[in-house]
Amino acid sequence: MSRDSLQVLALDPGLATCGATIVLFTKLGATPGLYQPPAIVGMSLFTSEKTKKKLNVLASDDNVERMTGLHTWLLGLCNKYECQVMAAESQSWPRNAGASAKVGMAWGVIVSLAEQHRLSIAQTSPQAVKQRLCGSKSASKEEVAGAVNTRMRYTQEASDQLLTIPASQREHLYDSAAVGFCAPFHPVWRHL
Repeated sequence: MSRDSLQVLALDPGLATCGATIVLFTKLGATPGLYQPPAIVGMSLFTSEKTKKKLNVLASDDNVERMTGLHTWLLGLCNKYECQVMAAESQSWPRNAGASAKVGMAWGVIVSLAEQHRLSIAQTSPQAVKQRLCGSKSASKEEVAGAVNTRMRYTQEASDQLLTIPASQREHLYDSAAVGFCAPFHPVWRHL
């Protein structure tokens, strides 16, 4: 990837469901900071479920298995797309202790992989993403999806990948694409 373009691995983090969108930014002329409309070049969704209790699997072993699956999936995306930076919805902690633990586990995998590939992580809050992309901090999931479809281009590969994902799960891909859209506005972008 030349310095005339940068690829972002953008994530909607989670252990049960993690959306990933690869966003390509191509410079527009010689003026620093100006880019063509971002292109979505890849989309993927990771899902994992707890093992059924009938199988007598310890919860701790099950969590390790799910984190290993998340790591393997993310590693495959890193290797395939050779991104220069990661972007993710900033860390937030649900009130439910179990859900918070799962978010923490997913973030551990993400940070470890980012460090392994020497990738900075541009974190943006969901409200800041909605404000930048849609013009409102309280934009709905449908408005985010509409703004992604309007403000970003899809390659044929990404369009085909999106269509393989069930409609009920696409919100994770739209959320990750929205985070990728915001990456150039994060301070880590200046150091790339």
